[in-house]
Amino acid sequence: MATWADEHTPVVGDIEPWDGFPSLNELIAHYDRHSTRSLDAVAWYGVLACFKLGTLLEGTQARASAGKAPKETGDHLHAMTISLFNRAHRLIAKN
Repeated sequence: MATWADEHTPVVGDIEPWDGFPSLNELIAHYDRHSTRSLDAVAWYGVLACFKLGTLLEGTQARASAGKAPKETGDHLHAMTISLFNRAHRLIAKN
């Protein structure tokens, strides 16, 4: 959920969604149809995924700030973290 495209954020990485590429809601619905697990807390897990990935990315941004990684990489990963945290905020606001 943290890296899948939604109406506000493109897919993280080099994947370019194509015609028929499932939306985040379609992906969750597919999981619901094929799993016996409850999705009552799916938003909570989405927020957790965004937070966990964001903290990892910020670690590399910190390394870049210390001169141990390229500044451009740190800036890019920090921007991705902000996007992830904004996504988490939207998930919280929906519930």
